[in-house]
Amino acid sequence: MVGNYSGPGGNHAFLFAGTNLTDLGTLPGGLSSSAYGINNAGQVVGVSFSQPGSKAFVYLASEMWNLNALMIGPEASEWTLQEARGINDSGQITGNGLHNGKTRGFLLTPVPVIRPQLSPAGNFELSFWAMTNRNYLIQWSPDLFMWNELTNVIGKAAFLTVSDTVIAATNRYYRVIQQ
Repeated sequence: MVGNYSGPGGNHAFLFAGTNLTDLGTLPGGLSSSAYGINNAGQVVGVSFSQPGSKAFVYLASEMWNLNALMIGPEASEWTLQEARGINDSGQITGNGLHNGKTRGFLLTPVPVIRPQLSPAGNFELSFWAMTNRNYLIQWSPDLFMWNELTNVIGKAAFLTVSDTVIAATNRYYRVIQQ
């Protein structure tokens, strides 16, 4: 069960599981918060209130995350996610926010995204968002047809970074497959 309660630190979102009540706190600079949705993995969504406005959050791995900071892609700058209302067992999040200044509903779908970067050592580094306890196969290809395994990793609800020791000048393509 989730909701909000009035405690010594103010009005805060909470998670009640079994006999344990967990105060979820607020996002940095937040004044209060409320939780509205939870899935079977214990991932919680809601809103953290601050000045000048509110921010949608997801609570993963014992930490509250600002959903606005987790969005990537060109459309991310068009949105201000104000309130997350629900989360399903696939991690999809619904809520409302401002899209180009107008109030709109949203549906966020978590997608493992590769962001290749060149490390100071001259290697490729791949970063992507990984869901808790999900297995990810990272593969590389010289031609987009023949794929080779680079590594397997298990997600921990955070951005994961994987390094490829090949020299960056080599032509390589990368993909992440959630298993």
